[in-house]
Amino acid sequence: MDPKDQPQFNPKIPISEVLKQEQAGYTPSAPAKLVPPSLSDVVGAMKNTYNDTNNFKAGDPAKTEVSPAANQSIGGVTTPQTSQIKIIKTYRSDAEDAVKAQHASVARIAMSQDQQRRAQGEEIGADTPKKTFGLLITAIILIAVGLAAIPTVKYLLSRKTQEVTIASEKTIIPSDHQETLTLENATRDDLLTQLDNFSTKKVPAFTIEYVKFLEQIKDAQNKTTTRDITPDIFAALIGPNMPSALARSFDSAYMFGLENSTNPKTFLLFKTSSYEQTFANMLRWETKMTSDLSPVLNLSNDMIGKPFTDIVILNKDARAITAADGTIVFLYGFLDNQTLMITTSAQTFEDINSRYVAGRFVQ
Repeated sequence: MDPKDQPQFNPKIPISEVLKQEQAGYTPSAPAKLVPPSLSDVVGAMKNTYNDTNNFKAGDPAKTEVSPAANQSIGGVTTPQTSQIKIIKTYRSDAEDAVKAQHASVARIAMSQDQQRRAQGEEIGADTPKKTFGLLITAIILIAVGLAAIPTVKYLLSRKTQEVTIASEKTIIPSDHQETLTLENATRDDLLTQLDNFSTKKVPAFTIEYVKFLEQIKDAQNKTTTRDITPDIFAALIGPNMPSALARSFDSAYMFGLENSTNPKTFLLFKTSSYEQTFANMLRWETKMTSDLSPVLNLSNDMIGKPFTDIVILNKDARAITAADGTIVFLYGFLDNQTLMITTSAQTFEDINSRYVAGRFVQ
């Protein structure tokens, strides 16, 4: 059959009639011309649909009704109006259907669900031993790590305590380590012996070792105690030919130590109460200074008695003894108007000055 001769859909003719005509070989006439519906027709159809929906009663089964009375003619085209509401499936409705269809009771349904939950619990619980074993292994590892870390923690705590103790010692410049030397008789020979033993000690690179001097004394009950060696006593021990006015100009703080930037070098620091008096008496002491301090600062014997010359270091005036190649082997100068420094290296002078400036900012 030619497609043009096939029955064409006409909304005015029911589907059953179209089928019958097709079986009888009937060719329908050309379909009626469709006319677009007007706005009023659309609004009316919507109102009828709304009314049909409101007339639906709760509890009625889902249905679709098509009645001739409900058909609306819009623009010459008949459109069937349907009213269909879908029922929402819930646990309660499923239970009611099961009671009706399978003659099951609510108790049986509850028991069945309880069995399902128990079965799921058994499946979930099957992994519990594995999880417990994993947690046990993790706990053992953590305990082992904690026990292994105890010595390290004790070491760090002891080191921190030691550092705090050193930091609490008031010194002219900050130091990295502290060594205490106790003199039994507070004599020059005793001091030099202690310094000889100390000079063999290895000082870590780029560190400063501060030496604290104590002397033993006996009290009224003949008990031996120790006390700090004061600046005037220390000055008399290291400089037997030092002018007494110079020793008196030293204030309450002094410092003896080792600085290791390239090679360990000894240094002396004194706080002074008068810059002018200290400097004038240092000039008077120059003729005997190197001989007095040679065993204290490890100065070579060929430098003893050599004349001093004026130098400028770090924009500071200083006095120095130089070797044949011009290297400074001994010098003294002031870090500021209240701090005198004596050492055997220009590099040590610069490093100690840096520490001194940094310490003043920290304080």
